[in-house]
Amino acid sequence: QEQRHLAMQAELRAVRLEGVLKDTESRAQRAESRLVEVEEAARLQVESARAAAASQVTEAHRQAAVRLREAEVVAQRWDWKGKAADRQNTELEALKEEVMLFR
Repeated sequence: QEQRHLAMQAELRAVRLEGVLKDTESRAQRAESRLVEVEEAARLQVESARAAAASQVTEAHRQAAVRLREAEVVAQRWDWKGKAADRQNTELEALKEEVMLFR
């Protein structure tokens, strides 16, 4: 009779342990699913951040190219103004020489 009682207790413990094992397995599966979701979300965030950074770099390069072109245009204008001033100075010197010849 006592052996039967011990066997029933062992069976009850085995049933409880099976329940705990199933619960633990279920939790592990849910945790694994959540981990996959989190990993995918992180991967998408990294891809998005990379794309945003690439876009910002591209825009910065574009803006730098525009500023460089604007600076080149301004420098060219100053070069033209400098050359025009040189021509005017040359013409002024020639006129001065002509005036000196007539004196």
